[in-house]
Amino acid sequence: MTTASAEAVTARHHREIGGPRGLPFLGVAMQLLDDPFTLIEKATIEYGGIVRLRIPGQRAFLLSDPDLVKFAFVETERAITKPPPLIHRVDLALGKGLVTSTGDLWRRNRRIVNPVFTRERLAALEPLIHQTAQATIDRWRDLTVLDVREEMGRALLELVIHGLFSASAEVLEQFDAVARSLLTLFKFVARQFVSAIPYDLYLPTPLRVRSEIRRRHIDRVIGEMVARRRESGEDHDDILGLLMSATDPETGASLTLPEIADEVRTMFLAGYETTASALVFAFHMLSRHPLVRRRLEAELDEVLGGRLPGIEDLPNLPYTLQVFHETMRLYPPAWLIGREPVEDVELGGYLIPKGSLLFVSPWATHRSPRNWDAPLSFDPDRFAPEKRGTYHRFAYIPFGGGSRKCVGTNLAMLEGPLLLAALAQHYRLDAIPGEQLVIRGGLTLDIESGTRVSVTPRRPQIEGPTAA
Repeated sequence: MTTASAEAVTARHHREIGGPRGLPFLGVAMQLLDDPFTLIEKATIEYGGIVRLRIPGQRAFLLSDPDLVKFAFVETERAITKPPPLIHRVDLALGKGLVTSTGDLWRRNRRIVNPVFTRERLAALEPLIHQTAQATIDRWRDLTVLDVREEMGRALLELVIHGLFSASAEVLEQFDAVARSLLTLFKFVARQFVSAIPYDLYLPTPLRVRSEIRRRHIDRVIGEMVARRRESGEDHDDILGLLMSATDPETGASLTLPEIADEVRTMFLAGYETTASALVFAFHMLSRHPLVRRRLEAELDEVLGGRLPGIEDLPNLPYTLQVFHETMRLYPPAWLIGREPVEDVELGGYLIPKGSLLFVSPWATHRSPRNWDAPLSFDPDRFAPEKRGTYHRFAYIPFGGGSRKCVGTNLAMLEGPLLLAALAQHYRLDAIPGEQLVIRGGLTLDIESGTRVSVTPRRPQIEGPTAA
């Protein structure tokens, strides 16, 4: 038996773990589907860093204590693994990519994909980020109202298309349809991910049939792109090209065509949806905290003077990075991460049987008063350089942790802060009275409504810069 206890104790039975009772027979299943955020926040405050969640047919536990979170992440692929039931719920969209694969397959694919996402490789995306930022700045110039969710989605889609495929006009036209299919798939798996009884996975419901059709369409288009690239013999230094040429440093193996398609879907999720959502939340928080926004703008004006930011500017934009980190603390895109013990483990003094479902919740961990002072307040100074080391390493986990930490972390921390800096120095976005941000739980945070904002240009001297 593996243990995560701070000291040797006699393990208590898992039924002694406290947690909300919910409804007869259903437990908290309906709450987890309808309003998971209130459920896990209240449960964490009331019951502590390990909570029993009563779900029909499943032993489930919510982890928010940083030491227990560390154990769940660090022990992954040894005493703890990705839970097969949850993997089955999302593999229609993601296949056997890095998010869903386990064991030797995951280790091999991670070795192959890791070099694609080094900081040095991603530096080649800087011109594309400049191009995307400038196009967005120009598009907003004559607007007074916009939907920031649509705009961030459009900007990130353009960036991902060019970054993945060095997009030609033909690819742009095809991938626009692929993107719509991917979003349909993500909505399907979002519902299954938090459903106590995911019947759409097992019955030929209209939603399931439509999702299967979308999946086949995506695979066909990606397969055609890869085939054309191979036939042409052209060498592109984009992410698709890197995936096609990457090999396992231990065995020399390369990815098959289906595996490349799976990783493309995974990278679309990591490089498009999550970063777009993080930027929506960042602008939402800036509109609600004018003092934070003015301090951010002062830093941008001083360092950039109206030009587009580059990678070399990031060390000189500490407050911009703090704003982005604090946004992801309050609104972590991957709000719920599943794990499963493959043997009996001791967590917090309790014996957790193998096969249990462990929910590691960045949302609950980031908002727990046991882990953070005034956790619901928006305070970017939590992440000031002098504050490093004052909070538990696993109290802030927007990208997960351990060996399975998100491979796209470097990509998100490049795209997000650079686009935030580029756009925030040109425009102020303010929520329109009556608009209320509505989010839903799924595979990632899903922003449902409340994203219309008013657009106010800033000082004239920085209204029309060009890229450095």
